[in-house]
Amino acid sequence: MIPAQFDYLAPTTVEEALAALAEHGDDAKILAGGQSLLPVLRMRLNAPEVVIDLGKIPELRGVRDDGDHLVIGAMTRHADVLRDPMVAEHAALLQRAVTHLADEQIRHRGTFGGALAHADPAGDVGAPALALGCEMVIAGRDGTRTVGADDFFVDLFETAVGEDEILTAVRVPKHTGWGAHYEKFVRVAHQWPIVAVAAAVRVEGGTIAEARVGLTNMGSTPLRARAVEDALRGQPATDGDIAALAECFPGAVVTDVEGDTFRGTVKVKLGPIALQYAGSGTFVEKDDAAHRFVVEAKGKDKRGNGTAGATVTLAMTGAGESTEVQVDTDLAITGKPAQFGRGVMQDVSDKLLGQFVACLEQRLGAPAPVDGPVATDEPGETPTPTPAAAGQAPPTPSPAPRPTPAAGQSTSRAPSGTGDDSLDLGATVLPVLLRTYGPRLAAVLGLVALLVVVRRVLR
Repeated sequence: MIPAQFDYLAPTTVEEALAALAEHGDDAKILAGGQSLLPVLRMRLNAPEVVIDLGKIPELRGVRDDGDHLVIGAMTRHADVLRDPMVAEHAALLQRAVTHLADEQIRHRGTFGGALAHADPAGDVGAPALALGCEMVIAGRDGTRTVGADDFFVDLFETAVGEDEILTAVRVPKHTGWGAHYEKFVRVAHQWPIVAVAAAVRVEGGTIAEARVGLTNMGSTPLRARAVEDALRGQPATDGDIAALAECFPGAVVTDVEGDTFRGTVKVKLGPIALQYAGSGTFVEKDDAAHRFVVEAKGKDKRGNGTAGATVTLAMTGAGESTEVQVDTDLAITGKPAQFGRGVMQDVSDKLLGQFVACLEQRLGAPAPVDGPVATDEPGETPTPTPAAAGQAPPTPSPAPRPTPAAGQSTSRAPSGTGDDSLDLGATVLPVLLRTYGPRLAAVLGLVALLVVVRRVLR
């Protein structure tokens, strides 16, 4: 659609913009990047008589150092925020969030201050600004004032900026050395998030000293998760997730985690034969936006009886209220386990994956599927997992609390229980072998029995 007719003004100073705003009052609209305003005008959801473009005011653009703060001009493009080295060093959370904001075209047109002033609760910069404790500099005919992010967002599409005022800059407290991450969940890439979380932590001596967490699209304004921050404070900053997940795989122990690489062992029982593989795995690809991860792992039997290697690709997609997980494994294995052949190893892999998924469901607090596999500590036959159980992760509820190791402790896991916690490959393979070759064996035995009977009759 074509917008209704309006007059266009392009002031070159903040004072000129404020004068124009005061002159036209409610009949005027401020144009920053225009990525939200222009669609509204085209759909004629708003029809101002005057549009005041701030794009020609140079003092509203750029990032500068101001002691313990960075100052980001309200008209600074998202793309400029994304590639600014000072933002990367002192406000990494903002950079992480802007990376996920829409697409490159919008990031090159949209502005940091415009997105904040628009105050869409699904916007990607509000929660990070709130988490970092940003301060908004607002100019009016009577001078400037500074408003903290806690008080800036008033309600849905409503901020503390008055009708005769303009947001001119954002003061960002420096969080140098803080770890930061922005996790955004969308149905389609580049869309507004269904929900998103902005988190930054400061670590001292292996312990989380401070934490800042902001929530996107979970209310009419960005929210601060202060209870989460309090719960994180004082907790050990360890990479314990890999070790915790390993507990869901029989016989696996993670002994060391360093960056994207982890090392460990897997104990395997094959009848009377005991094997122990030692090896390492590395995340060679982590695409948070596409929810895709690739891990390359390799190991060797400590007795030199075989090797194992795998490239595992995991892709997650939204499926209603749950998350569908596709796992592709390129496996290469030598030694005694390889004697079972590709078909049997595929069935065993499906069964073990089903056990792993059932264990994760239990840890995440979701009930295991009635017709799916049930993890057990006793060796024996486990029901064959259904495709949904083997290839689909459970919905994503809040994880159940789990003990965390004290600062300085290793992430190694002691064997659970008092018995042998090795992966009993024989007990896992036997039911598969019986299911695969049982009918053929029964036919052979039947033929032998028939020959015996015929031979006796002939006598």
